Amino acid sequence: MGAHPRGGMKLPGMKLLRQAEQRARPWRNGLGVTWDIASQPQDTADDAFHWRVSRAAIVRDSEFSVFAGYDRWITLIQGEGGALRFHDDGETVMLRRPFLPLHFDGGRLLDFKLAAGASTVINVMLRRDCGLACDVSVVAPDSDAPPDSGDALLDDSHVLLRLDAARLLRVRFTAT
Repeated sequence: MGAHPRGGMKLPGMKLLRQAEQRARPWRNGLGVTWDIASQPQDTADDAFHWRVSRAAIVRDSEFSVFAGYDRWITLIQGEGGALRFHDDGETVMLRRPFLPLHFDGGRLLDFKLAAGASTVINVMLRRDCGLACDVSVVAPDSDAPPDSGDALLDDSHVLLRLDAARLLRVRFTAT
């Protein structure tokens, strides 16, 4: 195991990605901004990745980008959240509880109505036909945790994202 920058240990082969190094780009539909944390393959076009983890700022009520053929998990990490309204059947799901991943079909058209001001979320997307399963959970940090909020440790099948002093978002991809 290699030495971790803050004295802990990091998993062999895992790369540290600081929040300041995460690349910002517009949402697929152009209505917001996302910061790429990790994807496989890396730096792949919006419709060709097997999986992707990103952070998004939701600053106004807006429609989400559609990702047909993908499963999607969204986790509120900052702000009051709001309501996801799915266009196909009118279902409304509240995203108000922070640090609780919500899973849904990324191909469903939906809009998001903010409860009170801007919110920040983490999105995890997995292409259904890529031969992988995904586990998304919020856990307590241990010695393998990235040092600062927004920093991530990653490799080809794991992402550990520091959310705050008490929480990590852990994403694991396994072959099906």
